[in-house]
Amino acid sequence: MATSIYLDHAAIAPLRPEAARAIREAAALGGNPSSLHAIGRAARQLIDEAADVIRDFTKAGGASVAFTGSGAEANVLGVLGLARAQRAANGRRRILVAPDESQEVQDATAQLAREGFTIESLAEALLGEDVALIVMALDQVGSGRLNATSHVARCAERIGIPLHCDATRAAATMSVDFLGSGATSLALASETLGGPQGAGALVTLKGAAMTPLWEGGGQEGGLRSGSQAVPLIAGFAAAARATALATIRPLEAKALDMVWAALEAEVLGGPRRPGVSCAVFEPGRADQLVRLAADRGVILGRVGCGVRASAGWSTTTEELARATIALASCARDLQKAA
Repeated sequence: MATSIYLDHAAIAPLRPEAARAIREAAALGGNPSSLHAIGRAARQLIDEAADVIRDFTKAGGASVAFTGSGAEANVLGVLGLARAQRAANGRRRILVAPDESQEVQDATAQLAREGFTIESLAEALLGEDVALIVMALDQVGSGRLNATSHVARCAERIGIPLHCDATRAAATMSVDFLGSGATSLALASETLGGPQGAGALVTLKGAAMTPLWEGGGQEGGLRSGSQAVPLIAGFAAAARATALATIRPLEAKALDMVWAALEAEVLGGPRRPGVSCAVFEPGRADQLVRLAADRGVILGRVGCGVRASAGWSTTTEELARATIALASCARDLQKAA
């Protein structure tokens, strides 16, 4: 990443210096946060402080924060945990899922289908009191297009339907207001913020019924048993704090569309989160462009619609200008291969 123009922040961002420092310091501390001795209490304090950072980052007030091993795990816990709790409480079994959800959400809802739940597309279904859960990301997984989560949340709240939101990508470049969103639970990922891989969090309304994925030692309020990875959690919190202090500059968000200029590709429009631009290519040409760009030192993401450029905390306008020139040279090779 150090010598390349890295435009795949939506998948994983480079580790922030603040996060690396926090990881080192927490690792040097050591200790099991469940232990009662001084070192254990110090580790416990780091986790409690990290949870406060996540609450502030997501404007979550007094909501519960459960740290997980990834953003994917946080999504699975939110989806399975809320759905199973609803079935136990009132027998509801309908799950409404927005289009273009992440793979872990698709897999989690497939698991619920095997357990007897009915899975329906949110775009085609009718809300009703028999709905156990609505699942919707703040932004679409590939394109970064924004979903109408606020409207859906208002409708769900009137009927008393829980809403799980995936913010594992969107939180990196746009403000998240958990209490204002109307969501019951919200998933975050450390690595898209510039934190370490191996950490995520599920933010949940206080008192919301949630069934854990497994039983164990009772850590994270009983939602995620197992000894916590204190250094990773500390790095996650440091990245969230740094992200809250900086946003993608408007020039960079607009300039991202310009990197495709010489390729004569359709660029997806519509409301989308800052720092994301997608160009539409058929699969073979999309694969080829990602390889050609990498050969020229530009790292792009391959998504369902084509190719994605995503900027983040380490991206500079000078890098975007160089990327535009490099992709222009890719255009000539793409034309030769056509």
